[in-house]
Amino acid sequence: MRESILRTPRLKERLFLESEISFALARSNPFGALAARFCAKEAAMKALGKGMRGARFRDIEVLRLPSGGPILRFSGGALETYLELGVVSCSVSMSHSETVATAFCALLVDPGAVPKG
Repeated sequence: MRESILRTPRLKERLFLESEISFALARSNPFGALAARFCAKEAAMKALGKGMRGARFRDIEVLRLPSGGPILRFSGGALETYLELGVVSCSVSMSHSETVATAFCALLVDPGAVPKG
């Protein structure tokens, strides 16, 4: 993430909302925090079943609960798919070090919801 952002500075604004950038810049490892958020957004897109075609990275915002745990807020195309699927609950887990970032997203879907298309 560090090399990509340093090479293409506007990439930050294309992938992340201001709240996410501000949060990361306040950390000792801002690039790790951004990389973990990127992974969480990608995992959420894949959990929605459309990969990177159904939403933009900025359609998913990584926030923190008062406990410090991550939570996702969906908007735009991501929210549309989220609602179509009948998602009841979303869980996300993120982790990063200086060189590696990872995330996992699980959606609990209402079995009575019928996806369109």
